[in-house]
This record gives sequence, C-alpha cells and structure tokens, in this order.
Amino acid sequence: MIGLSPCAMALLSISGLHGAVAVATVSWLQVQNGSSVTLPCHYPSLDRHRAKFWCWGFFWSSCHVLARSDSPAEGGKVTIADHPDSGVFTVTLRDLQRGDTAFYWCAVEGGSSASLYLSVTNGVPNLMVEDNMVVGAEGGSVSIRCFYSNLTRDGMRKWCRSGDWGSCLTLDSPLAERSPLITDNGEGAFGVRMRRLQRSDEGWYWCVAGDLQAPVHIAVLQDPNNTLIATTKNHTTEESSTVFYSSTATVHKTNRPGQGSQLCSGAQTCLRRTLWVLRHAGLVLVFLICTAVAFWKIWQNRRVLQSRENRRCGKLRCQNNTDCL
Repeated sequence: MIGLSPCAMALLSISGLHGAVAVATVSWLQVQNGSSVTLPCHYPSLDRHRAKFWCWGFFWSSCHVLARSDSPAEGGKVTIADHPDSGVFTVTLRDLQRGDTAFYWCAVEGGSSASLYLSVTNGVPNLMVEDNMVVGAEGGSVSIRCFYSNLTRDGMRKWCRSGDWGSCLTLDSPLAERSPLITDNGEGAFGVRMRRLQRSDEGWYWCVAGDLQAPVHIAVLQDPNNTLIATTKNHTTEESSTVFYSSTATVHKTNRPGQGSQLCSGAQTCLRRTLWVLRHAGLVLVFLICTAVAFWKIWQNRRVLQSRENRRCGKLRCQNNTDCL
C-alpha cells in the first residue's frame, strides 16, 4: 500500500479490490460453536519472503492483527504457518465461539490482502466436510463427502482447487482423464472421488454450496503401503461413475446438516447481507468525501492564485499611477 493516498487506501480497503488478484482464500466459511478449523491463504511467489498475517475487522485499513508469520505464537487460539514453496500460508483457529463471528483478512505485509466472513453457529453448519485433512497414495484415490443443508440445496454444488475459481467442477462438468467424479445422493450430501492421484494433486480444495465454502486439504504420499493411507492403489471401482462412500467413516445425522437440523443461519445471512450493504455504502461515502475534498482543494488553490494575480495587477497599476503614492 506504499505510495497510495489515504483516500485511495480507504477505497481499496472497503472494496477489497487490491487483494482480489494477489491473495485468495474462501469468502464465506461457517463452523460450529466450539470447533476448530484450518484454512488456506494463497499468495504470489513475489511475496514468498514477506511476512504474512491474520487480521480481524470490518475494514482492512483498521483491522487488528491476531497472528503474524514472523512472530508465530504456539498453543494459542490462533496460529499461522507459512509454506513458501507452495505459495500458501495456513491459519488455524481453535475453540471458536459465537463472538468470533466477523470479517477477517489474509494479508501480506507491504502487499495485498483478501477478506472472508467467518460465521460461528450454535447449530449445524449449512456446509461442512466429513474430514478436511485427507491422505491418499500416489496412483490411488481418495473420497471426500460434503454435507449441505436445505438452505444451500438450491445453490450450485462445486469442487474447486483452492485459489483458482476457474478450476471448479460441478455435477454436470464433462469428465476428462483423471478428472474428479462428483455425485449427489439427493439427501444433503455430495461426494468427490479424486482418481489416479499424482503429487501435483496435493494441496487445498473447496467444497462449495451456494455462497459457502469448506476447505479440504489432500496430501499425496509416495509410499502406498503407509498405514496412514485410507485408500488402495488399485480400486476396482475407480472408473465407476458412482462416488465411493466409506462405511468405516460414518457421520451421525446429528452432526451433519439435514432436514431435521436446527438451522440458525437465517439471521446470519441477513447480518452478512447487511454488512455487505454497509460496506458498499461506506465505499460510496468515502468516494463522495474524497471527491468533495478534491474539489475543495482545487477551489482553494484557485482562490490563492487569483489573490496573487490581483496583488500583482494592483502593484502594476500603482507603478503607472502616481495616485497610488
């Protein structure tokens, strides 16, 4: 933000445009009260050696820094870890409470930033994943289940590579070699099977339903015999169009969104929309103020120039008129 005027900084802070390209993260994440979450913040390679930080607040220009990569705190509620080789830093939030519902920012010192809205609910989140840390074997496959509620049922369900909205796939996306298989069971869950895993597949992804996103990290190990790997290298149904659901990883209905869940996101949705309106109203207000200040300065400069011109002309008249003496 070096070299920008206060007005320009304020406009960029409210609109978030300055971080729209360089830094990328989820835009709206919903978690359950008392839970923890780890989310990714992507940044360009030019920012590899700069400090990264996690900031709380509605406006970027006045947000409160909660964690920095150059002075990480261990064992606290918020921890941050930078991964320069991957161009991503991760933020882990623990024991989240309703009061933690707010706007946050992923930021690079001296660079750009991106905002996200974190909503903490007492009920079941409207979008959640069975496991957001998945391990697979190179050449094998992994399965991810994403649960959504009635409120997000009408929204588009997507599977995206984190930081790249152009990579998103839907239920209707054409299948290519090694492309993920996506199916929806029609009962508030859609599944994703990542096939023929390669090391390049390792990284962060998003389950998307409507406006919500849920981050998922996939680790790809070279040793297929590792006991931590939950898939086999050659699964007989790997080419099937039906996503594999593991019977050993059952999610109880009380822990997933569904028709019988206690949904409390209506007020949160209204709050988010209200904040969105206020944010953009603030953008318009700052623009008007900056415009008024600019016109006032132009008018003031013209008055100063006019006054100087009048004094100069007066002196010239006095020099040519003895009545001035």
